[in-house]
Amino acid sequence: MERIVSAALDIIDRDGLDALSMRTLAAELDTGTATLYRYVNSKEEVLVEALDAVLGEIQLPETYSQASDWRSQVAAGATALRDGLRSHPNITPLLAGSVPIGPNALKGREANLDLLINAGFAPPTAVRLHLAIVHYVIGFVLAESPESAVYGTQYKRTLKRYYQRLPADTYPSITALADQLTTRDNDQEFAFGLDLILDGIERHAGVKPARGRKTR
Repeated sequence: MERIVSAALDIIDRDGLDALSMRTLAAELDTGTATLYRYVNSKEEVLVEALDAVLGEIQLPETYSQASDWRSQVAAGATALRDGLRSHPNITPLLAGSVPIGPNALKGREANLDLLINAGFAPPTAVRLHLAIVHYVIGFVLAESPESAVYGTQYKRTLKRYYQRLPADTYPSITALADQLTTRDNDQEFAFGLDLILDGIERHAGVKPARGRKTR
């Protein structure tokens, strides 16, 4: 199975999700489709395994310990998830459209929920916070993926000129901020957005979580 999953990821990374089929996978492995069906039941099974393999590549931060406060641990986990998905951006839409249930997905989900609950959040709140953070990461990776990010240097210059030429009396903010609107640093944007989410968690979660991790 490991060889099948590796070949599937090669196809997805190289050609995209739509390029994966049992036929293309068999060709990648230099075997017949009938032979492939001896090991997997369907393309869907391969996709489940491939997604879980990607999640398995993500290293849960070592900061998941009593020594670190919950906020830095959540930020480290979110950053690790983003970095892992950026290594396989073509598979991220699959994560956006499904709930992964493989062992690696379960391990990560359990760790995040355990972290939030031990930090002092009520279990239902911990679930909502976990989902909000994961969905933010997925959405951000989708937005910065090679297929979505048409934000090359020439495009930014063209867009900046377009903004600058808009009637300033109608679009005063856009024309004044043309440079800022067309100058992107994905790492800074991600950290800024994540900080906003964590600020919101601290202010509006309904509890004041403990800074340290409690022992069960």
